Amino acid sequence: MKKLVFVTILSLCSLYLFSQNYEADQSIKSYRQAIIAYDSMDYGSALKYSEDAILYRKQYIESQIAALRSTTEQLENQVAYIKKQNRDKFARKMDRR
Repeated sequence: MKKLVFVTILSLCSLYLFSQNYEADQSIKSYRQAIIAYDSMDYGSALKYSEDAILYRKQYIESQIAALRSTTEQLENQVAYIKKQNRDKFARKMDRR
């Protein structure tokens, strides 16, 4: 019984951790509303919802690009620091000779 409870709790925790929560959900909801409005021949609302979906998706993509840029900048700074340290070590070794 204890093993079953443990396995159940572990599986629920793993599902919670690995579930994906996108900011893009709003764009998907808006797109679905656009489809429903289009099917009901409410073309004005369909256009509004589809434009909203495009805007939400653009914002999501821009936030992802910004996150990637900041990550790559941090990595570039780390690489530059390591290269500088290696140059300094090499220069010290050459001075000792």
